[in-house]
Amino acid sequence: MQTVQSNARLNQTRWALSILLAAVLAACGGGGGSDDSGNGGNTGGNDGGTTEPVDDGTNQNDDYAAGSRQKSAFDAINVARKAAGLEPLLQNTRIDAAAQAHAQYQTINDTTGHAEVQGNNGFTGNNSFYRVQAQGYEPAETNESISYTQYPNITGAQLAVEWALASVYHRSSFLSSHYINVGIGDSDYPASSTLGYSHNIVVNFARPSNQSAPFIPSENAGKGSVIWPVDGASNVPLALSNETPRPVPDVAYPGHPISFAVDRSLSNGGTNTLTVNNFILSCNGVPVITRLLTSANDANMSEGALANWAFLVPVEWLPANSTCSVVFKGSATSGATYDKTWSFQTGSTTYAGT
Repeated sequence: MQTVQSNARLNQTRWALSILLAAVLAACGGGGGSDDSGNGGNTGGNDGGTTEPVDDGTNQNDDYAAGSRQKSAFDAINVARKAAGLEPLLQNTRIDAAAQAHAQYQTINDTTGHAEVQGNNGFTGNNSFYRVQAQGYEPAETNESISYTQYPNITGAQLAVEWALASVYHRSSFLSSHYINVGIGDSDYPASSTLGYSHNIVVNFARPSNQSAPFIPSENAGKGSVIWPVDGASNVPLALSNETPRPVPDVAYPGHPISFAVDRSLSNGGTNTLTVNNFILSCNGVPVITRLLTSANDANMSEGALANWAFLVPVEWLPANSTCSVVFKGSATSGATYDKTWSFQTGSTTYAGT
């Protein structure tokens, strides 16, 4: 496991500052972050000799309490994944424990972020990989997303997922085919907190070391794809959620991103890189000026193991109550080719959940 842990430490450094705390989301009552920990190219297999116990904490049917923040976030995640054609994530109580411990670490120490400082109250590990492992779950890789909100109870949990799906780097975690399990924790900040949030919501994604990464469901194995917004989606928000690092830092009011993704790994364990030949967005028949982001031109995507993703980010908010059409043509290292056209409807809401 040492190799995976070393890679986890490197990835933690890259993503530790991916905290959605920009002014607009903070004003709307929230934010979030993403921490990619683990061996991004690992397609499974037990590399440390540790045998996963029969009871690894996975529940085929979740047991989150009705009306809880965890239940709200869990359901919202899997509703989105189902719409995208992905398998649902399975609750894992050990990952729940890791997420809950980190949620409480932040409120105990009145702080935010993915990292923990050894010696502080509530310390359980300096990144999500170690925290999940400390609870008895042996991960091949983990990823963590954190939201901070002023919205009460389940409202903030559902909006946290909506904010992530309206972003670039965070969307890739929620709609990844690479993860199998999820754990969710939350904790209330004390009244004396100086941060301005009522509570946080921590979502940990993981895949156990004894399971290979699943492929995107498809009639042709290894040739599946994930698009977002999905074909026929309605009430799509107009703007990109504020996130750090900012995907297009020189654009003042970027629009809702469009994405196309394929399987991240090849059957032989190599990286499956997506090549874009054509990626066009138009709304009401008028071409939309966009920025194309791939691992070839975006350092954050390259470092975050997102070679299998491509994003179109409009340089302005999308027009409200409009029909938008997308054309994508490309290929992947796997040899698969893609030629897809789809459409969606925007709503009147600028930012997700507002």
